[in-house]
Amino acid sequence: MNQLKENRKQEAKDKIVKVKSQAKTVDQMVWDTNTGNPIKDSFVEKAGEVAGYITIEGYEFEVRMPLRKYMKRFEALSNSYNAETGEMDLNQSEALEMNELQSKIVADMIPEFDDETEDFRVDQVMYNNIASFCWEFYRFFGRKSVKASTEPSG
Repeated sequence: MNQLKENRKQEAKDKIVKVKSQAKTVDQMVWDTNTGNPIKDSFVEKAGEVAGYITIEGYEFEVRMPLRKYMKRFEALSNSYNAETGEMDLNQSEALEMNELQSKIVADMIPEFDDETEDFRVDQVMYNNIASFCWEFYRFFGRKSVKASTEPSG
């Protein structure tokens, strides 16, 4: 029984790796909707655009790519990630800047979303799921854009 479960888990992992890293064309790149993050899992791509929709507590929000100026600084700060400790090596001012940038990126990518809304409860777990979604959205469409630009046309 355990071996059957392990085989299924491995097959699922292999499928995800194939989708993420072995897609030969843009059409083969598929958004993963089985992540355990309800924000990521609710994403629906807008046909023909680098945009889409997410659902939070029954409310639908449009999502778009973030401004490049935010991502350049965010990526620079992210380079201080230490794989051994699993933590960021940031001083206090860099950590504050990173938090501020994250808020700006979320606000830019999901303009209608307000983390201080009274319509539903936004706790830290939900906000972390939203921020995680934003980063994955940026990475996914970045890879998709690169793949599209390298595909032969015609």
